[in-house]
This record gives sequence, structure tokens and C-alpha cells, in this order.
Amino acid sequence: MAINIFTDQMQHAELFGKPVLTTNWLIPRVSVPEGWSCYDMSGTEQDPNAHAWLVEHTNFYHSGTVLSPVPLKEPSEEARQIHKGDYYLHGEEMDLEAFCEEHDLAFPACPKMDELLEDVLLEECFRRWYDVVQDEPSLSGGAGFAAFCREMSYELLADHDFMADYYASLGQDPSPSQTDEPSF
Repeated sequence: MAINIFTDQMQHAELFGKPVLTTNWLIPRVSVPEGWSCYDMSGTEQDPNAHAWLVEHTNFYHSGTVLSPVPLKEPSEEARQIHKGDYYLHGEEMDLEAFCEEHDLAFPACPKMDELLEDVLLEECFRRWYDVVQDEPSLSGGAGFAAFCREMSYELLADHDFMADYYASLGQDPSPSQTDEPSF
């Protein structure tokens, strides 16, 4: 499931000495305001729920998502290890507006969902769906990609008119069972 960072409550936390908001849910990257950073936290095989690594995206051992007003890792870094003491929950939930007020930050504008952003969201859904299907081929059958979008709380995308056009361009019905990586 995904959250709306402009309306939903998140955990007030500190990561690498910087104030952040965290959630167990996914944050669609197209909803991240310009100038802000968003990362996934990843556990390990031995402890999937641990906050062991900060990465751009993870499909395995996802242990949380971080929204930060500043970058927390170098863009060239694949991952940044989270050591004991690097991550601290303040124990309070707040929305983005309250977070900005508490840290004297300008409240960011909500990105508009235009066609370009829809394309980015579609690509992100495809990437995540493809990664999941590669490890669990049985998930590629049935309702397919549209169901995956709904499961990921991308209902707007799953039901959007351009989905029918996309499937028609591929010569497929809306529930593809193949596991080939889509081309863009």
C-alpha cells in the first residue's frame, strides 16, 4: 500500500542526524515535492524488518520509507548502511505540514499529476511488477498488472484510460500473463 504524503500521518524521526518523516508504507516517488528526497529502508535476510540499509528503491525486505527535506546519501551510492543509533523515532505522528512548521521549512507544493508524471508512475509500477513477477512467476497470471497497480494503491493509474490504449498497443488484453520486461 502507498500513502499520500500531503494528507496522511507519518512517524517523526531522525536519520543520520537529520529530521525526517518515515512510514511503513510506500511513497509514490511522483508525489515527492521538488527539492525533497525519498528513500526505502531495507532489512536483511536474517532480519527482514531491520532498518539496515537506505536505498533508492527496494522490493525485498522493505522495512520503511523515508521522506527527507535534504539528501541522505550521495546519488552515486547504491546504498548507505544504517548503523545502530543512526535512526531514532521521536514517538509522534505528524503530517507533512506539521513537520514543516516544526522545522521552519516552507510547505512544499504538491506536484500536479500531469501526463509526464503519469508516465513516471506507470514506469515505476512496471519496474516493481516486473521485479516481483521474476521471483514469483505465478503472480503474472490472473488480473496481472492492473491488479498489481491497485494493490500498490495506484488505483488512479490502474483505472486510467491510457491503460486500455497501452494494452491495445501491445495487442494484449488488460491482464497479461507474460513476464517479459516492458519496453518504453
